[in-house]
Amino acid sequence: VSQSRYGILHRFGGVYLDSLFEIGDEFCKYIKSKDTYELITANEDPCGLKCKGSAGHYISNGFFACVPGCIPLKRLLHPSTLSGIDFYNVRINQETGPYFFRKGIKPRDNVHIIDTEKIYPFMVNDSEYRPGEINQCITEDDKLLHDCLKKKYPKSLAVYQSGFGGSWSW
Repeated sequence: VSQSRYGILHRFGGVYLDSLFEIGDEFCKYIKSKDTYELITANEDPCGLKCKGSAGHYISNGFFACVPGCIPLKRLLHPSTLSGIDFYNVRINQETGPYFFRKGIKPRDNVHIIDTEKIYPFMVNDSEYRPGEINQCITEDDKLLHDCLKKKYPKSLAVYQSGFGGSWSW
């Protein structure tokens, strides 16, 4: 676990992005401008830290930035937290994904939540908080539009190319 994204960023600090992200020119500048925060993240749903689903509160874990020694990540890496993960759960995403990530964040933490549309300008699936949309970056012949962020989502800092690939399935 110490070699996981949480372990590496807890030790060294930095930015984690899932491989399907396209970042814009202003992304790094924005992250650097929030250097007074211990953790920076965003949620695919426009409900920040208040998002709640069937397994409790959640926050997207496909992007986050933090300082070395980040307390929310330290909580997630604690042996008592890790021992509570059911790796045999058929819904492993509820055990290790956004629900798990949210467990590390407490109200008193120095966390900055970026507006949803700045990082996740659309979602391909409906949620309780937001309707799904077609990814404008995928062409009719199922290819990714070059420089889509500037062309289709110019007000965003990044775009997650949801619908173009994925690792989670039920």
